[in-house]
Amino acid sequence: MSTLEDENEIRKLIQKFTDCTNQRDTDAFVTVYADNASWQLDPPNGVAFSGTPAEIAAQAGEALSYFKALYQIVNSTTVTVTGDTATARSYITEVGLPPDQEGYFNYGLSLDSLVRTAKGWRFLRREYHTLYVDNSALAGTFKPFPVFK
Repeated sequence: MSTLEDENEIRKLIQKFTDCTNQRDTDAFVTVYADNASWQLDPPNGVAFSGTPAEIAAQAGEALSYFKALYQIVNSTTVTVTGDTATARSYITEVGLPPDQEGYFNYGLSLDSLVRTAKGWRFLRREYHTLYVDNSALAGTFKPFPVFK
């Protein structure tokens, strides 16, 4: 596989993670992590998960269930591939509705370490660093995702 193909597969994995988050598809989280992986989020979330893909998926499901609504957007990603390992840096925007607040707007940076497995590229480590957070009341209304027919 060429470097461009690897970079494309890694970007697709990052986008899949975001789709898992937005759809709250914890079963699909199993497909994005390597064995013995970790995922760490800075405050205000301030949680860390590690273990098998299934363990991280279960922990992610618990974290997502905290929010009444949460939508994430990947703004841009830079990827560096070195053989069967890679690093990626993605800027992320999140908007959500925690149960005890009227709003949540977050701009952050995800620093990823990835590894090529027999099943493709997987996250070995994800670190989410909050760069800006605003808990002001949101003026808009959350709508449910449409379902493919």
